[in-house]
Amino acid sequence: IFGFTDRCNDLSHSFFPVVEREALAGLVIRKLDKYFEVHCNRPACGEDCIFAIVACPNTGCNIMTSKKHMPTHDDICAHKLISCPLECEDIVARMDIKKHTLKICPLRKVTCPFSKIGCCAVVLAKDLPHHVSDSTHLVLAVNHITKHETELSKMKEKMKYLEEENKILHNLILSKESSLQNEIKNLNLKTTKMRKRIEYFEALK
Repeated sequence: IFGFTDRCNDLSHSFFPVVEREALAGLVIRKLDKYFEVHCNRPACGEDCIFAIVACPNTGCNIMTSKKHMPTHDDICAHKLISCPLECEDIVARMDIKKHTLKICPLRKVTCPFSKIGCCAVVLAKDLPHHVSDSTHLVLAVNHITKHETELSKMKEKMKYLEEENKILHNLILSKESSLQNEIKNLNLKTTKMRKRIEYFEALK
C-alpha cells in the first residue's frame, strides 16, 4: 500500500482525527483479513452489506460494529434490556440484573426477619409482609423476651450471690489481717522480753 508505513509513522507521533483513524483501520483490516471474515470485498455494496457498520441499538451503549457481528454483541451487551430471570414483570438492563435478582425483584427468596428467634421460613419478597403479620411471630417474640427475662433474672441472682460471697470473703480477710497483726504484736513483745533477759544475764557475768 502506497505510503502506508510512512503514514503510520507520522500518525504514531501526533494526534489524528477520527476519520483518519477509521481509514487507517480499514486499510489494516483489508490487509490482514484475507478470507473476508470481517470486511466486504465489494466497494459499492452499500448499507445492505452484512459488514456495514451500525451502532448498537441499546440505550447507553456506544459500541459500533458490523451488522454481521451485532447479534453476537447484543447477546453480551451490558445495556441490553432483558426480562428478569425470576420471571417477574420487570425489564432490566443486563448489567443490573444481579442487583435486581438479589435486592429488588419481588419474586426473589428472602429469609424471615424473625429467623434469629425461631422462624426458619424462606418466602418470596412480595409475600414477606403477609408472612410477618402472622400471629405466630408474636408468640415467637414473646417467648424470646420471656427467655431473656429468665436469663436476666438468673444473672441478677448470681450477681447477688457473688456480692454476698465477696462480702463474706472481705470480712474474713479483715479478720485474718487483725489476727495476724495481734500475733505480730505478741511476737514483738516476746522478742523484747527475751532481749531484756539476755541483756540481764550478760550483765551478771
